[in-house]
Amino acid sequence: MSDQVGTDSAAEARALGNNFYRAGKLPEAEKAYKTAASLAPHDPAPISNLSAVRYEMGDYKGAIAHIREAISLTAPEDKESTKADKLYGRLAKCFLYLLDFASAEEVISSIGDSPLRAELDESIQSTKALWSEIPDESGLRNQVLDRIPRYKSWLQDIPEYYCVGHDAIEDLGEPLGLQDTVPSEISFLFAGSGDGRNLFSTITCMLVREVDRDVRTFSKMHATILDLKPAALARVLIIFNMMAQFDVELREGSPTATDCFLDMAYLFSCQIIPPFVEARLQSNIKELITKLEGDGPVLPFVYVRKQDRSALTRVLRQWQQPWDGISKGADVRELVKGKIMENGFRTAMNFGQIPAHGSQSENEEFDKFTVLFPPVRTARRREPSIVELLTKYRSSKKVKKLLQYIDENWKVNNTLIDYDFANRSREQGHKDSHPLEFHPLEVVESMGLVERRRGGRTTSIEELANLFRTFAASTMTLVDQSRLTVEAIVGEMADTMDRIRYNLLDYRLSPPSNGQGLDPTTFPQTYDYIHMSNIPDYIGGHLTAFFAGRPLLKEDRPSSLRFNNLLNPPEFEGHKAFQSEYLLMYDMQRIRQHFLLTRRPGEVTKDDLPAMYAGTLTNPFVFEGYMIWDREPRSIMSFQQLLSKSDFEKWIYSHLLKICLPYPRPIFSGQPVYAPLNLTALIYLAIGMFDVGYPAHWLIRIFSCICTGVIVTNARPPTKRVSSPADVDAKHPAKEFNVQPWVAEFTTLLSIWRRLLPFGLDSLGDALVPLETIKEYSITFPPFPAEHERLPHFMLLFCNYEALHPIQTSDSIRSLLLEGRRRDNRASARDIREKEIVCVTAFTYTTASRKAVLWMRADAMEKMIAEKWKAFIWRTDAWTPITKSVDMGSGVLTGPQWTA
Repeated sequence: MSDQVGTDSAAEARALGNNFYRAGKLPEAEKAYKTAASLAPHDPAPISNLSAVRYEMGDYKGAIAHIREAISLTAPEDKESTKADKLYGRLAKCFLYLLDFASAEEVISSIGDSPLRAELDESIQSTKALWSEIPDESGLRNQVLDRIPRYKSWLQDIPEYYCVGHDAIEDLGEPLGLQDTVPSEISFLFAGSGDGRNLFSTITCMLVREVDRDVRTFSKMHATILDLKPAALARVLIIFNMMAQFDVELREGSPTATDCFLDMAYLFSCQIIPPFVEARLQSNIKELITKLEGDGPVLPFVYVRKQDRSALTRVLRQWQQPWDGISKGADVRELVKGKIMENGFRTAMNFGQIPAHGSQSENEEFDKFTVLFPPVRTARRREPSIVELLTKYRSSKKVKKLLQYIDENWKVNNTLIDYDFANRSREQGHKDSHPLEFHPLEVVESMGLVERRRGGRTTSIEELANLFRTFAASTMTLVDQSRLTVEAIVGEMADTMDRIRYNLLDYRLSPPSNGQGLDPTTFPQTYDYIHMSNIPDYIGGHLTAFFAGRPLLKEDRPSSLRFNNLLNPPEFEGHKAFQSEYLLMYDMQRIRQHFLLTRRPGEVTKDDLPAMYAGTLTNPFVFEGYMIWDREPRSIMSFQQLLSKSDFEKWIYSHLLKICLPYPRPIFSGQPVYAPLNLTALIYLAIGMFDVGYPAHWLIRIFSCICTGVIVTNARPPTKRVSSPADVDAKHPAKEFNVQPWVAEFTTLLSIWRRLLPFGLDSLGDALVPLETIKEYSITFPPFPAEHERLPHFMLLFCNYEALHPIQTSDSIRSLLLEGRRRDNRASARDIREKEIVCVTAFTYTTASRKAVLWMRADAMEKMIAEKWKAFIWRTDAWTPITKSVDMGSGVLTGPQWTA
């Protein structure tokens, strides 16, 4: 009788658990199933239910334990049943997700259901074959980084050059080394290092902190400086070389050793420089070229990898001669005056007034001559011919003779011009595309010198020279102590960070062949402090910054990354809006759990706004400085902390639709909000979410739905240019979206990435293809007008032109791609979406040859070639074609296989 009561109670508990399970309340279901198992300890059913709960939670090891227990309780005659097959199938999937192929293969033999056994066997065998073909994933990862871009393509393949920073220099507030009982190595990464201001400041802060405390707080300092432009790193090398010269001259007792500080200040901040600064510049350029072309170190404390030396040398050789587009000082003066006036009007429109820079007398002289004059005592020694002219001007205010002298003798600061970019821009009709439009006095103020200068007698250029004196003294002190290493890399931020993370930088794998110089095998793979400038503004904001930067933060002590928003702050009401646009998530607890970073408090409020803007500016985010994101300890979310399955799918699909169907935006804007991500971002996102606890089978379900070409989701494509918290929270009914135009690219990318995923795939059937069936294809487009091509807003669109021809209006393509079946039942539109259009978001483009290169599964590409589809480059901002069509039957060049 008691056994019957226990059985009845177990059945009730299990029924309750089933109700909870169907409602998605897994913790409650698990509790009920455990009760059922305790009441009926010999019944495999509650244990099987527990395995389902653990499986659904993503705890595959826990599920395996329960499945094995359930099987052990199953009577021999029941082990051939459908229920047993379900258990064995679940067990095989658990092993596959955990990449335990041998165990998965062993389990499959126990499955009686032939279709299920065949499906799982195909998944396991294809996965095993891939792992056998590519036993070391590093080679494949290198190929991915070399071949597949992370962003939609720019059609201008020479990036813009930002020679002068616009961010205010900040004292290093991090307690790096202060909490260590034994001094250790401190490492920094400066991405988008630009003019080097943050690097120089950090070196100085670290040493000054030691001097103030009279104790050594770190054993060594390593700084990796990274910039997309060789010109930016070349300028930093020039400054470092001048510092090294100063150190030598000082040791030799040279009375003019300190002259270099004024020269550094001019090179750093001024468009037009005195002849004595030009002479030192050219001397340093010549010396650096000799070092870069040799086999030895460029400087004892600076490591430049071999593959970057030629690019740096090329830039330095260009700077030995004036750029022929603007080689005269008079032309530069007029350009700078016009640009500063234009910027002033824009500032006045936005903020109500134009802020003054420097002292009144300096402003007046700059307005007339567009230069900063050296101190008279320095001029007497280094440029005596200007002294009398300057004295007469300051007494009489007559400009002509002094201006004539400057135009004849002073030189253009060539290091502010990237000749390749300037030449390309000139070819394309952009006459003023060189970054000379800054105000030197504003640059000085951004270095933190405004208060001291306004209260003292020294000029702005003298104050900046004194700052470089401090920078140089700090740098060379650490160099003399063998405590400073600077690693310079020309490269894109996220790409280089991935290569550091996975140890894929070749030069870091071997010590110097002659045993001399810096040893790159000792360079760090993780950092205490990562500084990104405003690079995230251009490459997908927080999402890219977090996935690239978080893995490089040190785990054993406090570490942080930081970036600011300089490109478009008026577009955001605050941090929640800023985070909503790039993460589609704004809640800080959610962000902390999903990305293992937390933003440090201290945002600007209305009370913090400068008095001059009171009443004219309502958005304090415009004045936000660097946003600091502190590392959270690595952890896996509990199931209760995860988004619900439906909310998670909505979030992922929202990113997918945002990538594929970005909201139209102006081609030109003074405050652009870029939508640069391509479909690779979805794979990076899936990997990141698995790492923090989301179940593999949730992600596989999303992948599988995308691969079918149809998703049913509560998500929506963006309905405005900038997403807000309200957009993130918006509730929508489930709707079917056709994503077939992106399936060919997505399945290609997923086939390439399959070996790199941290979990096995089971249910994609024949959606994926072997690597040897993926090929490189190139298309050369006819000439087209170059207009606003420096935006990451382009995709390739392949179409059956005859089918597409009736709908050619500029907005109809997005409308056609956007509509789901339920809203548009026209057979022609539906057929076009499903069969006649293929979109490609990840391709590279070479401007000079007008050639687009992509990797694509051969079956999809060869079908389009055989049917003579048309290829276009299409804007995803204005949603218009920018090229005439290319016949794919004759215009596509087939290249090597992926595995060749």
